[in-house]
Amino acid sequence: MSAATSTIRRLLPEGLKPRNITVSSSGLTVHAEVGAASARCPLCGNHSPKVHSRYIRTIADLPWRNVSLTLKIRARRFFCLNRRCHRVIFCERLPEVVSYARKTDRLEEALLSIALELGGEAGARLARQLGLWVSPDALLERIRETPACRVDERVRALGIDDWAKKKGHSYGTILVDLEKHRVVDLLPDRTAQTLEEWLKAHPGIEVVSRDRYQPYIDAIKRGAPKALQVADRFHLMKNLTDTLERLLERERISLQEALKLTLPEKPPYLPPLMRAYVKFCWKHGDGDVEGIWEKLCQTPSLRSYRKAFEYVVKRLEEGLPNRRAGKETLKAKAEAKRRAPRMLARLFARDSEKCSAADREYLRELWGWNSELERAYQLAQGFSRMLRERDPEMLDGWLEEASKSDSPELRGFAEGLRGDYGAVRAALWERWSNGQVEGQINRLKLLKRQMYGRANLDLLKRRVVEAA
Repeated sequence: MSAATSTIRRLLPEGLKPRNITVSSSGLTVHAEVGAASARCPLCGNHSPKVHSRYIRTIADLPWRNVSLTLKIRARRFFCLNRRCHRVIFCERLPEVVSYARKTDRLEEALLSIALELGGEAGARLARQLGLWVSPDALLERIRETPACRVDERVRALGIDDWAKKKGHSYGTILVDLEKHRVVDLLPDRTAQTLEEWLKAHPGIEVVSRDRYQPYIDAIKRGAPKALQVADRFHLMKNLTDTLERLLERERISLQEALKLTLPEKPPYLPPLMRAYVKFCWKHGDGDVEGIWEKLCQTPSLRSYRKAFEYVVKRLEEGLPNRRAGKETLKAKAEAKRRAPRMLARLFARDSEKCSAADREYLRELWGWNSELERAYQLAQGFSRMLRERDPEMLDGWLEEASKSDSPELRGFAEGLRGDYGAVRAALWERWSNGQVEGQINRLKLLKRQMYGRANLDLLKRRVVEAA
């Protein structure tokens, strides 16, 4: 046996021996045959060496150096020597090839892996670059033909959250095994009944991490009554910031008044010629401000610009340009955006030690205008500190203080936490959270957008669950 023949034999599926190779424009064709002298009957299992006839099977295999490879295998039919067997003639089974298949098992596995990772269109493009000629529809059919992954009955810690099929219109539910870090199932909606049925069909769940969506709470109580419910800490903080945003939206006047005291005043309009004249007199004169103003007042139309004149003089006295630079204007606009209710709600919940000097100055001015917001800030700091330090002993005291707050928004938030007291308290001492569930949702969104509008639930579920 030559070295080339030995190399080809190692590249072929085990059990086949090559006869010859032909090269054409379509790729390589390897002619081979089965090396065994006998075959096993697929019905009775007895070996038979008696050959009935021969035929050629054409099988596609993995490409060599991105060149497509076809196997022309001379297969045999055998007589079954077992007289009790109902199958008189049978075909020998080829190694690494399923009955009636036209592709090897390893090629099918490669195509399925490409389909699960990239979907139809992107998977077909990659396959063509690798020398595998397959259509997008064929890849999607391979995904659909994969058997549904059975949920591990030993799921102990479960994470639950919703995901948007079409944002604002239809939603589903994602279930994640928090111990194994993998998606176990996707539900078609986020109703309490669907989740309750799933939980009853999968007993043994001990811990469930979820947000404070009421249908999920009701479903867990009925479907897994013995499971410990844990409120997600990220969602608790988000609930707090949403509450603060509503409060700050109601107190917009105080926010704007505090902003006026911390931002530089908006420069009043001054005609360009008047601005240039003031700058010239200031640079080459003796600095007599009133004298400059009297000269300007000789033109009656300029007497209404007294405030703008004082603004320019003040900047010149401070050694600044006579008009506000573009960078200063952009900085003022950016600072105003940072004082919007949504951004300010995050500032209220942020660790006070990480606040900048400008933030502290703004908050001091805000407290001077509105004492209710000062009290709300203290409550928000106490809640965020309780979550950071994971101290459940602080919960009762915080709820008592929030219930006495002057803000109806914070009182309502505290009342909602009391209704979910067990899960909120568990969030402060249990290690479970929905962090990895949010990561799986991001992965699901990526896969959904890769599928060019063909992300039906059956395809999406197999790609998310099977490839997890």
